[in-house]
Amino acid sequence: MNIRMKTQIASLLCLSTLVSISLAQTPANSAPAQVMVLGTYHFGNPGQDLHNMKADNVLTPEKQAELADVAARLARFKPTKIAVEALSERADLTARKFDGFTLDTLTKDPDERVQIAFRLAQQLGQNSVYGIDEQSDKIDYFLFDKSSLTRKRTMKPRFSIASTPRWNK
Repeated sequence: MNIRMKTQIASLLCLSTLVSISLAQTPANSAPAQVMVLGTYHFGNPGQDLHNMKADNVLTPEKQAELADVAARLARFKPTKIAVEALSERADLTARKFDGFTLDTLTKDPDERVQIAFRLAQQLGQNSVYGIDEQSDKIDYFLFDKSSLTRKRTMKPRFSIASTPRWNK
């Protein structure tokens, strides 16, 4: 793996534009759910971020092989749910774009959600990918008493997304 790809993978953790949440299955009354959060730059670079970078085309055979390796490594975590940064108009929060996903899409769509999350979900045989986005005007993903925010940004969460019924299918 070349240094540029290593740098890009490292940026996955630094730039949280893609949120991929994976909940490990656990029996009732056992250990808490394990959650993985993965961040990346916008592979298609639509120019909508505070910091926009010039990035290699992820549709090349070399980059596709590297992304397949990333997905294989993420699969070892055994996620049972995958969520991406996307608005969902559906009550169950599933991402409509995943409905039409095929492996052929990987050669045509540079979107990081497609390249990582959809690839991973398909590889694991999952039927859905969930769309969550803090810009939603219908769902408040940050359910806490916002009046308690101080200069140190102290928050008092009321519950986690993972504990809501729609996530516990």
